[in-house]
Amino acid sequence: KNVKVVRGNTICGLVIPEESWAQKRKDVKEYHVDTFVMGDDWLGKFDFLKEEGCEVVYLPRTPEISSSQIKEELHSKKDI
Repeated sequence: KNVKVVRGNTICGLVIPEESWAQKRKDVKEYHVDTFVMGDDWLGKFDFLKEEGCEVVYLPRTPEISSSQIKEELHSKKDI
């Protein structure tokens, strides 16, 4: 479900579904990823991807926005 939401964003060039943590370095190489974006609650955890020539960007979380709440609201609208 999250993949559909991210793929719907025209800024994002490629969405790679995560099947395991170990795949990240391989995916960066295989898909020639130039920028990896993650929430800042993961700050520093993906810096190893810089070794592959990939820019790592940590975006600040927005405390007043809950992705779980947004999903619930979207699902409830579908049920109407």
